[in-house]
Amino acid sequence: MPLTLAISFTQNNDKITGVVNEITANYGVGGNPNRADVANFLLWSKTSYDNKRVFTNPVTSLPFGQTSWSVDTSKDGWLEGILMSFTQWNNSDNYIGEIKVGEIVQTFGDVKYYTPLNKVFKAIANNSNIAPDAPNGSDYWEEISDLSVLIDYETVLQLIEDIYVDVRTNICVKDEFLRIYTKCGCKATLKDLEPAIQKWALYFSATLNFNNDAPEKMETIIRELETRCGC
Repeated sequence: MPLTLAISFTQNNDKITGVVNEITANYGVGGNPNRADVANFLLWSKTSYDNKRVFTNPVTSLPFGQTSWSVDTSKDGWLEGILMSFTQWNNSDNYIGEIKVGEIVQTFGDVKYYTPLNKVFKAIANNSNIAPDAPNGSDYWEEISDLSVLIDYETVLQLIEDIYVDVRTNICVKDEFLRIYTKCGCKATLKDLEPAIQKWALYFSATLNFNNDAPEKMETIIRELETRCGC
């Protein structure tokens, strides 16, 4: 079975950070590489309803062993954890270079982690035993300093995981019901409860949309709820 990347997410009590853990289970199984043989990086995006990503990527200080990252959760809504995994450049392997026609990629080039420089490189021409830092290395390899350009790149093993953060909006809805109960007690009328019910309905709808694989709709609803909550 090919290597199947997996991550989990936990919200911290400080409400502005969380932890992403890698939980990939089949390293070293069926010919798959061991965790210590691949360089993994986590990208972290706050994503808008129209799929525009704003990255606040955590630091990966130990790409060959790190399995936990602290991430920013200071804004509710749709976030994405994007885990990328790279095998190492090897002087005995043959590499396929990228071929583009205009801006369209016709052949996806091999992408490797080059340990001597601690950098990621993409093959731009077919080659064998030509290191990225060789005198003619730039004819065959292109440094990738922004890993986000490799999202959905077919030769890069990656996982894109949707994350739903609802810390502030969840508190807002609960506080609204508490405010009404504190003010009116058990005598609260339907009219008294209307503001809280409206917020709860938005929150419920956002959660339902996320659970039904529609994070862009969840994001739109959360922004409306956020406006009503003033958070």
